This record gives sequence, C-alpha cells and structure tokens, in this order.
Amino acid sequence: MASEKQEQVNARNAQLSSGPISPEGKAVVSRNAVKHGIFAKDLVINAGDGREDALEYHNLLAELVKDLVPVGRMEMLLVEKIAVNYWRLRRLVRYETGEIRVRLDDFRNTALQSYYSSSYNSRQRPELKYYSYNDEIPDTEYQEQLYKVASMMNSDFNLAEDKAALEYVLYARLDREETEFCDKDYKAAKKYVAGLSPQLLGKLRKEMLEEAEQMLVEMDEVRSWSVKFDRIQKSKSLPEALNLVKIIKYENSLERSIFRNLAALKTLQEHRAKTCNPNDDLLELPASGG
Repeated sequence: MASEKQEQVNARNAQLSSGPISPEGKAVVSRNAVKHGIFAKDLVINAGDGREDALEYHNLLAELVKDLVPVGRMEMLLVEKIAVNYWRLRRLVRYETGEIRVRLDDFRNTALQSYYSSSYNSRQRPELKYYSYNDEIPDTEYQEQLYKVASMMNSDFNLAEDKAALEYVLYARLDREETEFCDKDYKAAKKYVAGLSPQLLGKLRKEMLEEAEQMLVEMDEVRSWSVKFDRIQKSKSLPEALNLVKIIKYENSLERSIFRNLAALKTLQEHRAKTCNPNDDLLELPASGG
C-alpha cells in the first residue's frame, strides 16, 4: 500500500502529465468519456463527399463532458444533446459558407456577361489584348501609362532617347524576348531608329502611340470594373434572402435547444446536490415543487 507521501508525489506527477501525444492515443482518450454517445453513430456522416471526422465530434463531446461534469445516464444524455446541436451549428456555418461561395464563384464573368448583353447598354464589350478583367492595376502603373501617352503625343518626343520606346523597338522590331535589356541592346535599338527614314520613323511613332493608347483604354476599362466587382462582391457576401431566413430560423432553434438542455442539466445537478447523492441517476426531471 502506498504511503501518504508517495500518494502526494503521484498526485503531483498526474497533474504534470500532458496525456497521450500520438493520434491513436488521443483517439482512445477522447472516447473514454463518451461511453454513452448514443447519437454519434447516426449523427456523423462517415462516407461520401460530405464525410465528417468522427474524432472531432468525440473530442467536442469529451470537452463538454469535462466542462459540464455529468453524472448518470440522464445528465450524460443532456450533454450529448448539447454536443449534437453544436455539431449541427457547425454544419450550418459550413452551409452558409457554401451558399456564399455559390453566389461569388464566377460572379465576375456573370456580371460582365449580364452588363454587356443588356438592352440598356448599347456599346459592345471591348476585346482586351493586354489586360484581363481579373488584373489589378495600381495607381502608379496607371499614372506611368498616362505620362507615356502624353509624352508620345508631344512634338518634341525623341524615340532614340526614350527607354520605353527603345524597349518597344527591341520587342516589336528586333524580336528580342528578354525580360531585361543591357546597354548593348539599347544601343542596337538606337542604331535601328537612327537608320529609319522620316516616313518610317513617323510610322513607328504612330504604331507605338496606338498601342500605348489601347493599353490606356484597357486600363480604364479594367479599373472601372474593379470598382464594380468590389461592390458586387460585397453585395453577395450573404446567402440569398430566402436561404438567409432559413439559416437564421435554424440557428435560433439550435441555440434554444442548447439552452433548454443546459437548463435541464443544471436542474438535475442542483437536485442531486440537494439530495447529497452523487450516484443519483434520475430518468425524469424532478417536479418543480420538490
């Protein structure tokens, strides 16, 4: 028989224990307090695309058992009913998220098609060559493009001295595909520009200006729709009205059930405390008068 001192040491060691650390050990422990889990088998979806993790439910129930400390079958049943309703609330949140995803998935393309096919809008949807509607164009990039177009329209614009113009020559005329150019490349572009006749030089400048202006038009289009997309996305961040009403009603029903079961559990536990019988296992709630 252990001495009093040894029992004290054992108690301290038990408090230091962190329990099992392996998944298998945790699974066993999580079920230790769930001997009366009569709903688990039918509650948890254990097959198919909507499969749920039974261990997560058992862990939830075990934590509630730890917090609420039920004694006897009736108290344990009430605690499990609370766990079942919390599990249903989790599903409800998952359902709500799915409803919002359905509304938001592909909403950009749907919004564009709806806008450009509307009889109220006579202009055609422009074809985007350099950008897409999913691009984000920062203000700095947009301002740079505005400056580029303004510079090319200036009569003093010199192709041989403009870095962006030389890069256009390297890409469009000298078929260079590098992402970065060195001094040698820029010298080759300047040499190409210097060898052009005034007529060809004017043609090149016009070609560059048309591309720069097209890019600016596309930037305006994409940036304007970015604002529309943001507004549409915010407006669709809740389920549709009918589904939202059902979600709220179901959530309220689950919460009422949780509070009813908590109240019933408290009544049983208070009655057990008054009778001073820790093993009292009433199958019915005590009468309100006694």
